[in-house]
Amino acid sequence: MNIKTLNKIAMTMAVAIAATACSGGDKAKEEKKAADGTMNVEVAKTDYREVDQVNSFTGTVEANVTNNIAPQSPMRIRKVYVEVGQHVSAGQKLGSGKPRSGAPADGKQPS
Repeated sequence: MNIKTLNKIAMTMAVAIAATACSGGDKAKEEKKAADGTMNVEVAKTDYREVDQVNSFTGTVEANVTNNIAPQSPMRIRKVYVEVGQHVSAGQKLGSGKPRSGAPADGKQPS
């Protein structure tokens, strides 16, 4: 729904509420109304104004795909260049590391 439609609905509801709230309490008038078939109506002017649109939602966001990232050889992480939740792109460097002591430099397992 757009704002104009919501405004029209709000104005219609306001007029309907005002019309039902304007009932007279005098029994003599009620009897006269029933006898001659006429009805007293109070007329009020309406105006157009902006209505605040506030929406509040609660939920949980989950990723469609989860990727486990691991180095090709055993390493110690030296520095992380991104934060948790930060948007990254393909090829972006996420961190740097140094090989663990005793691990081969080429990342291949000894045979």
